[in-house]
Amino acid sequence: PTCPRQFEAKYITKEVKFEETDATRWGNLVHKSLEEYLLHGTPIPPNVPYQKFADWVKNRPGTLYIERSFGMREDLTAADYWDKTAWIRAKVDVLIIRPCGTVAEVFDWKTGKMKLDSTQLLLYALMVMAEFPDVKEVKCGNIWLATGTLPAPIGYFRINRDALANSFRDKYARVASAFDLGVFVPTPSGLCNGW
Repeated sequence: PTCPRQFEAKYITKEVKFEETDATRWGNLVHKSLEEYLLHGTPIPPNVPYQKFADWVKNRPGTLYIERSFGMREDLTAADYWDKTAWIRAKVDVLIIRPCGTVAEVFDWKTGKMKLDSTQLLLYALMVMAEFPDVKEVKCGNIWLATGTLPAPIGYFRINRDALANSFRDKYARVASAFDLGVFVPTPSGLCNGW
């Protein structure tokens, strides 16, 4: 969330309980349908109109991983998802290791409104580099299903990994500091009404 106080209420004190909405139900159905098709060839239900995107992913050259779980330690080494030494954990919707072995592609299915925030993609790139040491470049992009939009992917390069990690560490440090101090200052905005 944009507002630290909202983050605290949702994820720390849990005073705001998660409630499944029509949007989250739809997102879960879409993700599961695409996953089952790409992993097992299960037909995509007629009410999930995204066959062309699934086929586009399926026909890309390389080794395909679907719903791949990652863990990463603070020193940017790979950890098992459930390992207690994992600093960050994530699940990637689509990962393709190209036949050359040095380039990876990461795609995230998005069923909501388009947003310009690459933090999640940066995290995915760092995790792929940790897990696959031969990968020199990770091309990451969101597939915006509702609008049929696939913006040009962002290229993240291993040679810049430390600088990329530092930008992510800065975001993490702000959350960790607020957690340690127990102070989550509200950031009033239209997105955070009531916090």
